[in-house]
Amino acid sequence: MVNGYKRSEVVLLDCRPLSDSNDDQRPRFHAGYHPKPLAGIVSCNAWDTFWREACDSITAALARHDVSQVLVVCYCRVGRHRSVGVRYLLHHCLGGVGLQEVYINDLCTGDLWAHLCHRDHANCRRCHPRRNLLELAQSIQKQAMQQWLALDGLHSPTAPLMLVEHGHERRGE
Repeated sequence: MVNGYKRSEVVLLDCRPLSDSNDDQRPRFHAGYHPKPLAGIVSCNAWDTFWREACDSITAALARHDVSQVLVVCYCRVGRHRSVGVRYLLHHCLGGVGLQEVYINDLCTGDLWAHLCHRDHANCRRCHPRRNLLELAQSIQKQAMQQWLALDGLHSPTAPLMLVEHGHERRGE
């Protein structure tokens, strides 16, 4: 505590090692929580190590008594939506373990997302699945939650958490 203020902690999650393993280009024009790219993310070779390190980092930050809030920034590049997918799964898992205050902020909104979902993301049936895609999305959430619970040593988090996705980091290519 410094001058009466508890500190904030920032956890950076580099989602670039993950792959969406999806040869189907159609989900590319949808948000990163479309079930097909999510399935690719959790089945890629880097997932287990990534998820364990994410759990360890976030759990350690939330467990600190001198931390009043935690900001988790998920980032990637090139538009494969990995950071959005990871943020989506984190939100599901952290809410599922009882974290009371989980806020979400997508930094890549506005012009950067204007090409997605035919400019109507709120009503997109692919990003907000029904029927078979809904079953796939729920099974992915369940898998991520089971993995998180197996890794999680923190059972009663107290610090508020802000999840931020920052994708499409473009460099001259």
